[in-house]
Amino acid sequence: MASLQKVQVRGYTYWRIVESRRIHGKPRAVPILHLGTADALLERLRSAAAGPLTVRLFQHGDMAVLKAVAARLGVVRLIDRHLRPRAEGVSVGTALLRAAMNRVVWPCSKRGWVEWAERTSLSQLFPDVPLPKLTSQLFWDKMDQVGEAALWAIEDDLTRTVVNTLGLPLDTLFYDTTNVASIFD
Repeated sequence: MASLQKVQVRGYTYWRIVESRRIHGKPRAVPILHLGTADALLERLRSAAAGPLTVRLFQHGDMAVLKAVAARLGVVRLIDRHLRPRAEGVSVGTALLRAAMNRVVWPCSKRGWVEWAERTSLSQLFPDVPLPKLTSQLFWDKMDQVGEAALWAIEDDLTRTVVNTLGLPLDTLFYDTTNVASIFD
């Protein structure tokens, strides 16, 4: 059951709707909707059109974390530097990062990308690329730009970056369950 919760952040009071869930066997309040300050919420309610209010929920936390890790590792720049520059809108690195984020968060076919992305904060995290451009054709067009030599170079560079940046021990096992590499077989 949802409930209203008051939260103090840096001296400011915010409100959110939470649900109680068990995490590692202990009950925790899990936010399902951030409402903002009482004044901001009151203003939104007063300025809302007559009739029922609508709320749009986005999956955000996992998307934001994945983008932050990718930014820390420089994944998009790393991928793009191994490929010839193209004048087209979405870079190969950006398209492949989105594909990887989808595989981690909610694996679906490339045809289901837009429907999936509309339920996430992807459009806020990548405002420069409209969601309708997330088509299966975009993915395949971008993958066509990655030759086998570039793929090996990207993998080698990314592995070195991950190991060095995150300080991973070299006995760590990486297991990739996706089938993206199978198109090069």
